[in-house]
Amino acid sequence: MSFDELVTRLVEAGRAAFAEARETNSGESFYSFALFTDPFAAYILPTCSSEEGLLRVAERYVGEFGGTVEEQAASLRWSPVDSPYHMLGRTTSPVFSKC
Repeated sequence: MSFDELVTRLVEAGRAAFAEARETNSGESFYSFALFTDPFAAYILPTCSSEEGLLRVAERYVGEFGGTVEEQAASLRWSPVDSPYHMLGRTTSPVFSKC
């Protein structure tokens, strides 16, 4: 697969994953959508975050680690791996399973 073909497939699969996230969670306010990888580019997967998902995780982390919901939410806001929607589509898109 060429680089250009990979880019095209990732864009298409990412759009589909993010559309699915919005449809499945239509009552949520999403504030980020991204393609996520590790420092070695061993994988490329979609991730997104919503205000409601952020608050759910922050509430859980307060129980586990202490602090307030506001403090936890502030520290988690830009942490894709803590989002409940991190790596969505990893099993439904063959593009992501081949990356």
